[in-house]
Amino acid sequence: MIYVACPFCGSDYTHHGDVEVYVRDRDDGESQITLVNAKSKKTALMKDELNANPSWRRNGIRIWFECEAGCQEVFSITIAQHKGQTWVSGLKLIEL
Repeated sequence: MIYVACPFCGSDYTHHGDVEVYVRDRDDGESQITLVNAKSKKTALMKDELNANPSWRRNGIRIWFECEAGCQEVFSITIAQHKGQTWVSGLKLIEL
């Protein structure tokens, strides 16, 4: 089994929260974001005015995490499509 570890302290006790889903109508087009708020359990659809899509050309996903260990830092994992490939970044994995 593989666990997501905190990139700051290395703890494998992490809690995922909000999710951002970025969708484009066409390559290099403007992104729309669907935000899923973990606490309120509500969703919102908006324009990507900050150009925060993890993919430069296509769709992307960002999942926010909080370390449940001592450091309690917040970090994200992104999944991005680019020219037929899928890129995952922001990970620190521990195989147990």
